[in-house]
Amino acid sequence: WPEKAREGIRIIAEHNTPGDTAAFGLESADPNVMSDNNLNVTADQCFEAVKIVNEVAGWRPGGDRDTAPNFGDDAARRLPKLLPGINLVHGLKGETRETFEHNKRFLQRVYDEGLMLRRVNIRQVMAFEGTDMADTGADIAKDHKQLFKQYK
Repeated sequence: WPEKAREGIRIIAEHNTPGDTAAFGLESADPNVMSDNNLNVTADQCFEAVKIVNEVAGWRPGGDRDTAPNFGDDAARRLPKLLPGINLVHGLKGETRETFEHNKRFLQRVYDEGLMLRRVNIRQVMAFEGTDMADTGADIAKDHKQLFKQYK
């Protein structure tokens, strides 16, 4: 529903304060991790949502709404009205070394397209007893600890 999303984002951007974040729980850009964990958004869908938020709400007060996202030396010296925030979680079922590469490629694609993100949260899963992750999450996170540190 891209057009309905555009309209909702436009209304938010008209009434919010600059610097707001729309948190996107991508969790992982790896299709195997997405499938194994019943995640609802693909990397391509998330990318399109990032693009829509930038186009509709990436303008800065005092800047031109029609040329959003506004950045660079010519941009107004204010924060954009609303930008996406990306959440990535490591240690999920199905994670491999390639998962880190999928996530890096996703972030690089956003950057290469000239789109803005307000923040990127990169976290490791916390496995609590009684949850689906209790049996595997801690082990995966532990196995990939060094890789995670280099990546983050």
